[in-house]
Amino acid sequence: MIPWFTKYSPKSIGEIPQENAQKLSMFVKSFRRGQALLIHGPPGSGKSAAVHALAEEAGLELLEVNASDTRNASSIVKDMIELKSCGANIIEFVDDNFTTIRSHVVELCNEIKKKKLNIPWGTHVYIDDVDQEILARMKEAGCVYVRSGIESGSLRVTKEIKKTKDAGTWRDRVVQF
Repeated sequence: MIPWFTKYSPKSIGEIPQENAQKLSMFVKSFRRGQALLIHGPPGSGKSAAVHALAEEAGLELLEVNASDTRNASSIVKDMIELKSCGANIIEFVDDNFTTIRSHVVELCNEIKKKKLNIPWGTHVYIDDVDQEILARMKEAGCVYVRSGIESGSLRVTKEIKKTKDAGTWRDRVVQF
């Protein structure tokens, strides 16, 4: 029995009625090495279907890295190695919760260093989850930048919106990387 999502998924980009699917097709047709494309949208909007249809239509090999997959440090590093072999010269982890589970960050950094993966990377961090120790580990593993949103420069506003565990901690945590 063929799963319904396989049976009914579009087989070509033309079967997807959205304007953005056509933009995706045009990007691939005019692709030059070093370019990148970020596809985003709400669940069910056709992101994956469009990419799969386009890859099939163009005879392209598809490397899909999905954050909702079961992930561990070795599988992430394996994907990083694959991306590097495809010509990537920097990798960004687009994950606002990247540093939420400290042990996962430590495990990933250790795996990157163990595999001697020499590719720069960066990520988003939640300011309450980082300190100089974890940032140093990340830097040793090739992290060249981190991004973080600071809710407000006002301690009063920060306390009122309850966005940080300890209002004003970002002032102590913004360090030279």
